[in-house]
Amino acid sequence: VYIDTEQVEIYNESQSAWFMTLVMCQFFHVFVVRSRSMSFFHRNLFYNAQTIYGVVCSVAIMVIVSYVPAVQFGFQTGTLQGLIWLVPFGFAIFILAWTEWIKWNIRNNDDGWWAVTFGW
Repeated sequence: VYIDTEQVEIYNESQSAWFMTLVMCQFFHVFVVRSRSMSFFHRNLFYNAQTIYGVVCSVAIMVIVSYVPAVQFGFQTGTLQGLIWLVPFGFAIFILAWTEWIKWNIRNNDDGWWAVTFGW
């Protein structure tokens, strides 16, 4: 059984983990959806300066909200320890892998179900 302060700490850390997962998944999503069929690995990531600026700002806000004590109090977030960062990164890698798999199917079968459903 957790005492009140431990429950609040767990709640605050879960708020940070949720926010971090959201930002990390959007971080990868903004890059993988730039093309309907071309692989993420064959595109120039730094071509669009506005996208890079937006991603950097999002990550900076995520770090500030999760690690600056005065801001943590306002947003009810808590400091996340090392390995917790791997969980949202894992979700983001899953989004990358899933999207690349769909794009591969679209490229290799123009008239197939994947191309019709996901290729526009």
